[in-house]
Amino acid sequence: MSDPLLLSLLLFLGVLLQAFLLIYGKKVDYLQILIAFVLSLVAFLPGKRETVYNLYLHVMIVAGLFSFFFAAMFQKQILPRINEQTVLIFTVVLWYVFIVYLFLPVCIPLLLIPTLATLYISFSTAELGYKSRIFFYSWFLVIVVALAVSQFSFGTVSLFMGQKFEMINPVEMFFTGMAFLYLVSYAFYVFYLVPIPGKRQSLSERIEQWKEYLALLSDKYSNEQMKPLHAVLILLAGFGILFLNHFLDLVSDYLIINAMIVLSQLRKN
Repeated sequence: MSDPLLLSLLLFLGVLLQAFLLIYGKKVDYLQILIAFVLSLVAFLPGKRETVYNLYLHVMIVAGLFSFFFAAMFQKQILPRINEQTVLIFTVVLWYVFIVYLFLPVCIPLLLIPTLATLYISFSTAELGYKSRIFFYSWFLVIVVALAVSQFSFGTVSLFMGQKFEMINPVEMFFTGMAFLYLVSYAFYVFYLVPIPGKRQSLSERIEQWKEYLALLSDKYSNEQMKPLHAVLILLAGFGILFLNHFLDLVSDYLIINAMIVLSQLRKN
């Protein structure tokens, strides 16, 4: 498939489906969803210096704006509950992307410390304390930001923006949309990790808000533990599937990555 408009619509459909799944069964103001959708439609307006109107690009921008507005309006409702299994899966995906697409030796020490900590909790039976839960939730959010950046640098979005439409599978584009909403939503929370006051907000007010946010992160991290064998299977299966697919070139790397991101978050509240 090489129709850029159809591909962009599939991505937007994936975003909308994921938005529905994130709020399904929760008490939310559906008027806000409508507002987010209507506000995102402004992206259909042509730019002042736009000489050629490409509808498929505007659909992509609408999907991006909707993801941003959705994350901003429902940040507390859609902040997922994660556990050590979630952190381990995302850590595996991060290392794969790092090794295959952006291997920088200088970054290894920065990744190694939280990775070793992740491996420790995956094989340990000790329950995490307040600060530890915040640390691992923050590590999870940092991974999400890195994966979001990789989408634009090496992934499906990069191929689409480079107009390499013939290299994109429609299923891949749909999963990219589902994962994209996750990535935008989670990356939105990283901003709150930095206690910088907003306009007309004092530092003390921002610090108080920041402490409430950290408490929310701690509350959203479940101490539900997995068996060591389960952790071993995640490591072997995760790296095995990703590297085997990469060397055999069965499907796009980012189809597998985005599917893992989406499936890893099923049934998370």
